[in-house]
Amino acid sequence: MRTREGRAEFFRQARGRRAAAETPEDQQPELAPESAPAEEDGFEFNTERIVARHQGRQGWTREAHRQLEQRRWEQPDRVSRAREDRLLLAGERLEAERDAQVAANRAYEDYRQNGRDKHGRKLGRRPKEWVAPEVPEGVVSVTDPDTQRMKANHGYVQGYNAQAVVDEGQIVLEAEITNTPADFSNLNPILTAAIGEFEQAGITGRPELALADAGYWRASRFLCRAVG
Repeated sequence: MRTREGRAEFFRQARGRRAAAETPEDQQPELAPESAPAEEDGFEFNTERIVARHQGRQGWTREAHRQLEQRRWEQPDRVSRAREDRLLLAGERLEAERDAQVAANRAYEDYRQNGRDKHGRKLGRRPKEWVAPEVPEGVVSVTDPDTQRMKANHGYVQGYNAQAVVDEGQIVLEAEITNTPADFSNLNPILTAAIGEFEQAGITGRPELALADAGYWRASRFLCRAVG
């Protein structure tokens, strides 16, 4: 598991055992070496939007991981009871996150090499080339791969970020959980979900005022759009 080739072989054998268990003996195919997935397959980067955020290289990485999490939300993985299957899923997720990071950095470096500023001039000197880690970074829970590291009262925990919308009387109008650690990106989604609940209940009005703590301030530009 220490090298990319070793992990690929582990995954190949584990998938083979899983396929053998699910396929009748007279229909089992021969195992073939697994081809590496295209590192940039399926990722789209809106250069104008990313550059406008002034986040540098990190902005491209965040966008790649956002798209990866969106895919996982739309096509959730089944978490098996068998430990080997869960270990396989966790390993695949680490590999996918590494591939997303590789795709993001390649797109960023291509932008720096070929992009131009608002005056049409070529950008300055290229940044230092990013080197992909040999072993994927990050942590994945074998029990619940969708969880992420969240800051808690005492250090960090592997879990979720809970969001809620309440009225003046502290009645819960909408509640969601997300694996995005920061709150600022969750203001628009939770307000939109709350408005959806109003519509289903036949309430045509819209909130005139919403209060949120300082952790949501970066998403304040979405507030009027959501409740206006």
